[in-house]
Parts: sequence; C-alpha cells; structure tokens
Amino acid sequence: MMTLELDDETADVLNQLATEQHLSPAQLVKSALLAYLEDCQDSKRAEAAYQAYLDGGKVYR
Repeated sequence: MMTLELDDETADVLNQLATEQHLSPAQLVKSALLAYLEDCQDSKRAEAAYQAYLDGGKVYR
C-alpha cells in the first residue's frame, strides 16, 4: 500500500473527476498511473526498436 499527499486544489479536482466517472479517487489515480506507466514502457520499446532499425543500416525518411 502507498500513501499520496495532495494539495487541497489537486484533491478537489481529483474528487470531482472521480465523482463524475463514478470511481473512487483511489481507482482513478490507479487507472491514470497504470496508463502512464504503460505509455512509458511503450515509448522505451519504440525507442529501442527504432535504434535497432537504425543500427541495421536503415535510415528513417
């Protein structure tokens, strides 16, 4: 388990959005964090694939 401290303004925005999406604030944060982490992993994989492409003598145009 992890604890996250938010300033009042951020907490208010989080609570409002969570209510609008019929989620708990924790569910919304978890969902957003997982999406962000997946995007980071995808970006790293894409960079590695592109580097492998360049290392193979190919040139991107």
